[in-house]
Amino acid sequence: MGAGARKGGASWLTIAVALIVGIIGTIAFPPVGGLIAAPLAIFILEYIRLRDLSQAWLALRGLLTGWGLSFFVRFGIGLVMIILWWVWVLKR
Repeated sequence: MGAGARKGGASWLTIAVALIVGIIGTIAFPPVGGLIAAPLAIFILEYIRLRDLSQAWLALRGLLTGWGLSFFVRFGIGLVMIILWWVWVLKR
């Protein structure tokens, strides 16, 4: 996700602050606080840093693209784990 935001033009400081804000948001407002806080932090901090709405949007879009790709990778790994478990169970 951070790599996607970085490709979108976000600074490493913005990404680090968004990570911290996401963790705090998850603790303060579970289960969706972090899901809302991290992207919002990226957008706001990049807008403040660059004073350009389109550049802030590109950084946010990069984060969300990375987020989506990481979801599908994790989902695929979980699916492979379940399939391997079923193969192990049925072979016993």
